Amino acid sequence: MSANFYSLLKFAATGIASPGMTYYDRMRASTLMGGAGKTLTGIPPLSFKSNGKPLISWSMKGNGEQQGTPTPDAPIQPTFCGVRTGNLFDSAVYELVPISASAQRKGTNLGVLPQGTYTFNAVSAASATPIYRTIKNGSTNTFEAISSLPYTFTADGVSDQIIRTSGTQGNTWADAGYTNIMLNLGSTASPYEPYGYKIPITCAGQTTPVYLGQTQTVRRVKKLVLTGEEETDFYRKNVTSADNSLYYIRFTALSSAPISRSPLCCTHLQNLNHTPSTEVGINVAISYDVIYFNFGLDVMNAQPSGNTVAGLKEYLAAQYAAGTPVTVWYVLAEPETAIVNEPLCKIGDYADELHSADAGVTIPTVKGQNTLTVETDLQPSEMTIMYRK
Repeated sequence: MSANFYSLLKFAATGIASPGMTYYDRMRASTLMGGAGKTLTGIPPLSFKSNGKPLISWSMKGNGEQQGTPTPDAPIQPTFCGVRTGNLFDSAVYELVPISASAQRKGTNLGVLPQGTYTFNAVSAASATPIYRTIKNGSTNTFEAISSLPYTFTADGVSDQIIRTSGTQGNTWADAGYTNIMLNLGSTASPYEPYGYKIPITCAGQTTPVYLGQTQTVRRVKKLVLTGEEETDFYRKNVTSADNSLYYIRFTALSSAPISRSPLCCTHLQNLNHTPSTEVGINVAISYDVIYFNFGLDVMNAQPSGNTVAGLKEYLAAQYAAGTPVTVWYVLAEPETAIVNEPLCKIGDYADELHSADAGVTIPTVKGQNTLTVETDLQPSEMTIMYRK
């Protein structure tokens, strides 16, 4: 059955094919863009011949891999499709907040930065509030005026680094007169780019970044970071058995429900791929609206509160404080379209998607032979481009 006119228009504008759309339908749709279009699907790099006009549309699917078997003592961070930008300043978190009610100063606590040299830069208005750097080591504070930007400083890996304003106006850095805030490693200010993750696409000698914190994507995979301070409840399974270390959390208290028996990826536990009924190995599994965690008796008995729900939360809190939070990725029962400042993921057959219609960037080509590459360590599991030959 031939695709309807709306489906043809949608494909012509976005490159997103409706279910059952045939190759002939795609060719018909390409004529709506003013000329015959070609479609190429594969894993980058993609080689094609073009007439030199920008791509009509493109889309890509996320990817994921985890090298080795994670354990509670040796967590393994999985790799997904995306590149961290060079900006260490998260403006969504580092807003101006009261530091001291009596001092009436506000600032951004960057926390203990790893030892090294950093450069802080921003665009400042003529009326911008003066800013200072506070080096906080225990009860000792040292203040240093930031008289000009960019500002370079050295962190010792021990002291808290705090950037403060001298005034109290507003709640954001923009209110204080600063925009495009950039904090990068090194003694030279890097060009501004948003904090978070990006997908750099290179074609015709030009690299075009797509910033995931500014772009809507279709997410099939949800990230769950456990801190030990979850408002929802954890439960211990078979509490009558002293040698059982199997716990679970119900998704009914969470914002996004999983597919039943969703494939999982976890930093600290191996996915069991089915619901555990007894303590067998160190694993994580999911069933319906419940996710199960089995960290083992060695871990649970070592907690201050022992093999209890309180002990589980103590372990989760300790891992979070150490910078290795227990994190789980699972497949959503229903896809979510949103701006998520995280790499494009894939678990099993389920992958996040990024489309040119949402990215709002143009990918150039040259007349003749082209090679399109995606500058990520882990390539998209699939990419489709539509171009004019």
